[in-house]
Amino acid sequence: MVGAAVLAAGVSGWGIWWLFGSPDLSGPTDQASRFEVVKLILTVAGSFTAGLGAVIALVVQYRKQHLSEAGERREDTKLFLERYAKAAEQLGSDKAAVRLAGVYSMVSLADDWAEERQTCVDVLCAYIRMPYEPPSDADPEGMGERQVRHALLKALSQRVYDGYDRAWPRFRFDFTGAVIDGGVMARMAVPAHSEVLFDRARFTGAELNLWGAHVAGGVLSFDGAVIEEGARVDLSSMNVTHGVFRADGIQVREGVLDLASGRFPGGGLLLREISLEAGGEVRLTGARFGDTIGIGGVVDGGLLDFTRAEFGLRPGTGHALPQKIGPLDMRAGRLDFTGTLAERPIELGEVTFGGGTVDLRELGADTVVRYPEGALGLSLPQPRRPES
Repeated sequence: MVGAAVLAAGVSGWGIWWLFGSPDLSGPTDQASRFEVVKLILTVAGSFTAGLGAVIALVVQYRKQHLSEAGERREDTKLFLERYAKAAEQLGSDKAAVRLAGVYSMVSLADDWAEERQTCVDVLCAYIRMPYEPPSDADPEGMGERQVRHALLKALSQRVYDGYDRAWPRFRFDFTGAVIDGGVMARMAVPAHSEVLFDRARFTGAELNLWGAHVAGGVLSFDGAVIEEGARVDLSSMNVTHGVFRADGIQVREGVLDLASGRFPGGGLLLREISLEAGGEVRLTGARFGDTIGIGGVVDGGLLDFTRAEFGLRPGTGHALPQKIGPLDMRAGRLDFTGTLAERPIELGEVTFGGGTVDLRELGADTVVRYPEGALGLSLPQPRRPES
């Protein structure tokens, strides 16, 4: 370091002597003049060297800080990996209490380790997707596993709770093909670039509470899911402001898909190719539609309920987006539009009847057009809102 400073001083002194026009310091110039020139050169060189030394010191300090921070990051990563391994080990335990501790450990790690948060989430979702059969009340070990699974679902949903100031900004919950026998995931928000997937999941015997879900740019999907044996998927009061709620191909048997009082002002609702069997219900009671909807499939018993639903325009635009019900194969069951209000015509087309009941009395459907093979297209005039 000292040698570098001396060398720098020599080089800078020579450079300054050259800038001064390389004055001859060995000639007949009087001694006082030579002394002043040398003094000036050395003073400037000293200042330059001091500045250069300061720069070198800053560079050295920055390098030390950079190395220190890199070391800290390595230590943090090492600690995170140790926590990950421990949580994964707990999740694999044969004791429900230990597995439950593993759930909370992995969720806590996901909070702290933003770079690998999705990895932690993927492990937890994979746990839910593992083979599982709902236990009976007489099976304490099975009931313990049920508690672990319910705690996991709730813990994940709490990290994306609508309005939570530390909510994860983007995520992917993949429960594809899982067996779910209840749980609480209320008030969950699904922002842009996020997904919650229950595709091909089987809901059985209990209620999954998703009340008040808010789809704000992401995707909430139940494509190909099955609701059976008295199960209820409660999505009542959900709000789709952007993004989409999708349940194409869902099968509802002796259960309920509850979308009552849902709001769809700026996001889509897709319930195409659904299968509704005896004892099954799809409730859209009191729902408000302002964006694209597509609903169709086979009703072979059960109830497709639009009671008191409202079909309107997209807020802030005045535009009417496609709102289509059909193709729909009514074999048995009931399609109910009692009390429905609309600001625009509802497109109800390609409806075939082999049985069941369609209640359109309050819509005043006065235009019926028959198509080949018994298809029926209904053009529903805009119903009047009741006088206030």
